[in-house]
Amino acid sequence: MVILKNYKRILTLVLSVCMVVMCFAGCSIKKNPISVGTINGIEITDDVYAYFMHVMEQDVLQSSGATDYNAFWDTKDANGKKGIDVLRESTREYIVSLCVLNAKAKDFGIALTEEEKAQIDTQIANERKAMGEKTFKEQLKKFGATEDTLKRVNELELIADKVTQKLTETDDRLQITDEEATAYITEKGYITAKHILFNTTNPETGEPLSDEAKAELKVVVQETLDKINSGEQDYDAVMNELSEDPGLQSNPDGYFFKKGEMVAPFEDAAYKLEVGQISEIVESDYGFHIIKRVEDNLDNAKQLLEEENFETVIKELTANAKVSLNDKEISRIKPIKY
Repeated sequence: MVILKNYKRILTLVLSVCMVVMCFAGCSIKKNPISVGTINGIEITDDVYAYFMHVMEQDVLQSSGATDYNAFWDTKDANGKKGIDVLRESTREYIVSLCVLNAKAKDFGIALTEEEKAQIDTQIANERKAMGEKTFKEQLKKFGATEDTLKRVNELELIADKVTQKLTETDDRLQITDEEATAYITEKGYITAKHILFNTTNPETGEPLSDEAKAELKVVVQETLDKINSGEQDYDAVMNELSEDPGLQSNPDGYFFKKGEMVAPFEDAAYKLEVGQISEIVESDYGFHIIKRVEDNLDNAKQLLEEENFETVIKELTANAKVSLNDKEISRIKPIKY
C-alpha cells in the first residue's frame, strides 16, 4: 500500500520512536489530559496532540538541516516564517488529516478488532519490558503521557492506516495503470540509474583524501570500469561488492529520479546515457561514480503518482472538515529542549 509520503513517514513511526522522544521531552501538559478540540467529531486531548507534535519535531528538524535545535524554533526561513510556526502548522495539518481518516472509518465500517487492540497492548508491554518498569514510568512522566496516551495514539494511527488501505482499493484515482505510469515517467522526465560509488573521503576522519590518495583510487576505479566494459566482471556483482553508497541496500535496483533531485555531476552524466549504457568515471563531492542507466520500474512511477493522487484525496477530505481546536491550550505545548 502506498500513501502520501509525509503522512506515511509519520504514520509508520513505531512506539520505540515515541520512547526516544520522551527521553528528551519536557512539555507543559497538565497532569490530567484535557480536550483541545474535535475534528469531524474525533476528540483530541492535549497529551495526544503533544505526542504528534514531538514526533513531527523530528521530521521538521531533519528537513531543516539545523544544527542548533533550540535556536531553530525562533529562526525565520526565506519566507519570514519561524521554525515554531512551521512545526505548529505541520502538526495541525497532520492531525487534521489523521482525524479525517478516522472519521471516514465509519463510512467503511472499519473498527479495530480485539486482536489489533491486543497487539497494541503487547507492543506497549514489550517496550516496558525493554526499558524496565522504573525507566518506563519516568519517561511517561517526563512526557506528560500515560499508557492511555500511547494506546490512543496507536489506535488513531492504525485506524487511519486501515482507512487509507481501503481508499487505495476503492478510489479509481489510486488505481494506477501501466499506461498512466508510463505517461507519468515521460511527462516528469524520470530515469533510473545505478552507480558504483568509490568514496573520496577518509572513512575514519571524514576528511577528503589527499591528492595522491585520490589519484591512486582513480586508477583502481578505471581498472574496475575497464573490467566491466570488457565483460570480465559483471556490473551488478561489482556494485554489490565494492560500492560504498549507503543507500545501496534500500535502492538495489537503482535510483528513480528526475532533474534537480541528484547532485549535478551524477545527474548530468546519467541523463546522457541510453538504457543499458555505462558511463565513464564521474566525480562528485561524494566520490567517483560508475553509472549505469537501467530500465524504469513502473512500480516506482505508480508509487509516486499514487502519492500525489492520495494527497488530492486528503485535501478533498480535509477541505470540508469540521475543525474546532482550542489554540490557547495548544499553544501551551512547547518543543523539546535539547
